[in-house]
Amino acid sequence: LAPTMLQATITGAPVVGEDFRIVGHNDLVRAELISLPITLGLLLIIFHGFMPALIPVILAAGSMIITLAVMSVVGRYATLNVFTVIAITMLGLAVGIDYALIMVSRYREELAGHPPEEALASTVATAGKTVITAGSTVAIGLSGLLFFDVPAATTTALLGALVVVVTVLLSIVAVPAALALWPQWFGRTGSRRRGRLLPHIEEWREHHPVSTVAICLAVLALLTAPVMGINLVSPSIDNLPDTAESRQAATAIQQQFPLASTSPIEIVIQP
Repeated sequence: LAPTMLQATITGAPVVGEDFRIVGHNDLVRAELISLPITLGLLLIIFHGFMPALIPVILAAGSMIITLAVMSVVGRYATLNVFTVIAITMLGLAVGIDYALIMVSRYREELAGHPPEEALASTVATAGKTVITAGSTVAIGLSGLLFFDVPAATTTALLGALVVVVTVLLSIVAVPAALALWPQWFGRTGSRRRGRLLPHIEEWREHHPVSTVAICLAVLALLTAPVMGINLVSPSIDNLPDTAESRQAATAIQQQFPLASTSPIEIVIQP
């Protein structure tokens, strides 16, 4: 616009959608900066080694990179929701870390009593089947959204199922390859203290099954408590921060012109 004394603000569906994309991206980056260090710290405690703890994170990152590359192509021909990236990132991190954790944990158990080759074969034959079954269940469940007559839900379901399938393939192909290349990284089974503690926990669990279930339910309830007060609403312009220009303009129109129509004006320009 030419210089004028008027203050111009822009709103409308395209601008609101872009503001949602910016807010979603910023929230996603902030969430990853908080969750990834905590996750890596927990994996370090579980595996007692940096490289074994890094394998699940690398697997999750690889599956998300492949899926996001496919999404960039799908977005040229289909409608993608602004929250699709968030959903894919959430699924990729969750199943990637989970499936790699299953494979690495089983390999370390097998390695305690077998040579690396036999331990790896047994891991793929047992934990590999578990990963395939779990991944197939998640992918089939997400595929149910394909029957919704909403393009954004359809593409989210398709890409969500894809990230799970890619994670399963990497878990049964790339993770065993890493285990075969660097078996020395996974040979340690933990400290002596951990070796004495786990048998006591297992023995107590076997003798007190009811108490074990009660404790587990109490922990789950404690972790779920913050979610009980969540306010679930459909996305609207009110969900944008007050500093968003599109929300400020829309609010000004509603307050100052309550009876006015905001029908679009079509302008045809001959290039």
